[in-house]
Amino acid sequence: MKTQVKKRSGTKRSRAETRDPLKFERLPALGDFILRRHLRDFVSEQIRQMFAVDFPVLRHTDFSGLSHDELIDLSIPSHRDFLRHVADNTIAEHLKSSISKWKADKLPVISKEQLAAEDISLSLYIRKKVFLHFARLYTSDVDVLCGLVNEIDRYVLEAENLSFNTFLEIHNSQRRRMTRQLERRTNQLLEAQELANLGSFEWDLTGRTLPSFSPQVYRIFETQELGDPETILFSIHQGDREKVRNAVVAALKGKREFECEYRYLVNGRTKVIWSRGMVEQKNDVPLRLRGTVMDITARQTILRKLKRNEELYKQAEKIARLGNWTYHLRTGEVAWSDELYRICEMTPQSREVTVPFFMDIIHPEDREMIRRQLRRILTDLQLDYHLRIVVPGGETKYLLGKAEIVNDPVGRPYKIIGTCQDISREVHMTHELRRREENLARLNESLEQKNLELQRKNEELTSFNYVASHDLQEPLRKIKTFSDLVLTREKSRLSETGVGWLQRISAAAGRLQALIQDLLSFSRTQLFDDSRKDVDLDSILATIRANYETDISNGQLTMECERLPVIKGVPFQVQQLFENLVANSVKYHREGTPARIRVSAAEAEVVASADHPEVRYLKISVSDNGIGFEQKYASKIFEIFQRLHGQLSYSGTGIGLAICKKIAENHSGFIRATGKPGEGAVFDVYLPWSLVVDEKKSRSQ
Repeated sequence: MKTQVKKRSGTKRSRAETRDPLKFERLPALGDFILRRHLRDFVSEQIRQMFAVDFPVLRHTDFSGLSHDELIDLSIPSHRDFLRHVADNTIAEHLKSSISKWKADKLPVISKEQLAAEDISLSLYIRKKVFLHFARLYTSDVDVLCGLVNEIDRYVLEAENLSFNTFLEIHNSQRRRMTRQLERRTNQLLEAQELANLGSFEWDLTGRTLPSFSPQVYRIFETQELGDPETILFSIHQGDREKVRNAVVAALKGKREFECEYRYLVNGRTKVIWSRGMVEQKNDVPLRLRGTVMDITARQTILRKLKRNEELYKQAEKIARLGNWTYHLRTGEVAWSDELYRICEMTPQSREVTVPFFMDIIHPEDREMIRRQLRRILTDLQLDYHLRIVVPGGETKYLLGKAEIVNDPVGRPYKIIGTCQDISREVHMTHELRRREENLARLNESLEQKNLELQRKNEELTSFNYVASHDLQEPLRKIKTFSDLVLTREKSRLSETGVGWLQRISAAAGRLQALIQDLLSFSRTQLFDDSRKDVDLDSILATIRANYETDISNGQLTMECERLPVIKGVPFQVQQLFENLVANSVKYHREGTPARIRVSAAEAEVVASADHPEVRYLKISVSDNGIGFEQKYASKIFEIFQRLHGQLSYSGTGIGLAICKKIAENHSGFIRATGKPGEGAVFDVYLPWSLVVDEKKSRSQ
């Protein structure tokens, strides 16, 4: 039942709404309604929506080991806290607290840098969608719903603004931290180069004097004595020996200079050595080899780390779709990062970027605005901006950015640095959300019209029931009554043919009365009022059994009933369901053989489908030893007015089993039939297990 909310006259915004966009008039009542009545459903729907849209944050945590209910239990405390703030009209405090936790890196599942822009947009989209779902449960008042939609939109807009500003602040901080780290590594490399140990050597190629080495050479090779060239060559890494040999041989044979980098094995470790030298010759005869060696192991390690850091930095830009740029005020030089080229759909560093070129790719409607902002930044020192660009393929992209002035050591501005983030997907998602909201509004209007039409048809059906109950049956009763009177009192005056005609009239009137009664019963199942109560199926079967006590006493009928549970159902419909099934088995018994009916119950699992969304069901089986039927007619027998036997063979209207089917559907279940000619039939009624109130142990009685 939807809550009736008093309409609020007027369309002007309240003073509180004008002062504070996060103070609401209607949203607190909706929050209180959900908190008190639908907290678990609210959480469940949000979780379902998150998995439906493949929420990016879910990729950072494995929830596969948790059931849906366990996820709900884990999520309820945070959602309860949120709804309390909504109900108390202190949602601004909740947003402030959430953003503070985000900045402090106290998010429960992921780090603050892992939270993507898609997470913000999708989470607010899902929250809005779920709020709108429960708003329709909360009230049917159009004015109130419109007010709620406006306030939910206002909350989403404010939350998006705060969240995206925080997102940019965090990622800009991360970018600055990575930039500082890169600068620090670069300084370390420069320091390593300055402090590098450089050793020198001189080798007498004539063999007249011993080779000389500076002390640093011994420290580099970590030895107190160096042998002949072949001994040194043997200590070089096997993969580099041929390279070093060729470089030295080439210098000796005329090249004179040599330079080589190689790996050197010393004390179980591998060092990287850079060596450079020159051969002194006389009359084309090599005399001396002078050169230097330098241990560049540390430098190589730093270079590898710097390269890795640069790769990580570029990867971070790519993931965040965030590029950066620099504009030198004195020279007019513009520099773009590789990611900014990619955002503009150009090959990185494929062309020189200038201010006129950049102004040309800005959307014409945004150019003047950007010019004004660039002039203003000289006084404001920093700037947040939105702009559109038109990429070479003609697509319009939406960018969000920040810029700030950088001063030289004496305090004069000398360059502007900034970022550009591609938020096209978020903008398109917002547009799509608005389009879907418009479609939803149209669908709601259409649904309202269909509801009115359904109400009108129900009224017509009710009117038909009244006519069928009174106006149609009264003439039939008179026809049958007077036909029977003529047959009783005037039979002697009638011819044999006349008596036959009157008997046919009386029988036809009786069949028509039965048909009208069955149609009324069927129509009552169409006007289903879900006023369910506890129904003891044992009591239902006991009442039906009593109605057949005469047949049971004279041996014409045997009924075996297991103990059946208590279920939630509409009592008169459940009664009618089992009466029709038992009557059907009695009617179609085999001639000359006592009818035998058995009723049993068991738990059953059914493969979920669109028609049967549940998996766990209560299966109640009514089996008999009657004439049975061909299995190909198993679905036909549940259609209204469908009969497998002629009127002369078996009486009836062909509505009884159709009523059984409708009653099962009214209780979110279904019915199936299995038969074999000459051996009997089994009717299985499946009802959702959630309807079971008291499960009794099954025993025959």
